[in-house]
Amino acid sequence: MENKLRKQFELFNEMVQKSNINVVTCGNCGAIVLHKVIPLSSNENADIECHDCGFTSEPCNFPDLYME
Repeated sequence: MENKLRKQFELFNEMVQKSNINVVTCGNCGAIVLHKVIPLSSNENADIECHDCGFTSEPCNFPDLYME
């Protein structure tokens, strides 16, 4: 089972790296949310807004769908 989960994690990371789109979960309601990965050096607002509940916060409150 662990090898299957490892493969999912690797594919997930590859997808994020190639597309710069991350798949996270809302820290308020748990909905799956897609968002653009913004470099830390950027002046852009990195806040994420949940399409389901409207919760808006920094990325630290939206955990990745797959985490190692």
